[in-house]
Amino acid sequence: MDSWRPVEPTWITPSRTELADLHVLAFREYRDTGSVKAEAMGATAAWIRGGRNAPVTFREEQPVTKALAKVEMWAAVDVDTGDVPLASLCRDLGVSYAPAVATNPVWSLGVEEVLRWLTADPLERRKPPLPLPRRNPDGSVATAEAKVVVELSRPVASVAREFGLNDSAFALCCELGGGDRSRRRWDVIVT
Repeated sequence: MDSWRPVEPTWITPSRTELADLHVLAFREYRDTGSVKAEAMGATAAWIRGGRNAPVTFREEQPVTKALAKVEMWAAVDVDTGDVPLASLCRDLGVSYAPAVATNPVWSLGVEEVLRWLTADPLERRKPPLPLPRRNPDGSVATAEAKVVVELSRPVASVAREFGLNDSAFALCCELGGGDRSRRRWDVIVT
């Protein structure tokens, strides 16, 4: 029996731990729900990590480069739109042309979301296609208690904005426990 040892590419925008988390969580969601999109996300993560062929074109090249990932992402988009000049894009990126073989639009959406996340500019701060666990600086999964501490340390104003509280609703929250210090923070943000 061959054992597969995942490759951890250095060109991806998120951390390699986040990619591994996505890989596991996507396959878990597929196992639990039968979601085609989640299956595609897991298959895409497996391809990036060297465990299978490309999810849309079925190309076999390994290791996966950023150029290959971008071409595969656009092949996924082409499944849905039919108007991506793939041959030209392949030529521009120095990648051999391979047509889309997988034609399910739900599958291609899962592939596209993962590859957009992996190839995004770090300044975009693109969210992962599935919620990932918070991790401590040492890489361990944060406990519920640690998550509460992080949430409680967030500025009250950011929480208020997140929940769409207006100024008078926020003032009530301050009276109930936020205090005057939080009120001043809120005034700086809204003015």
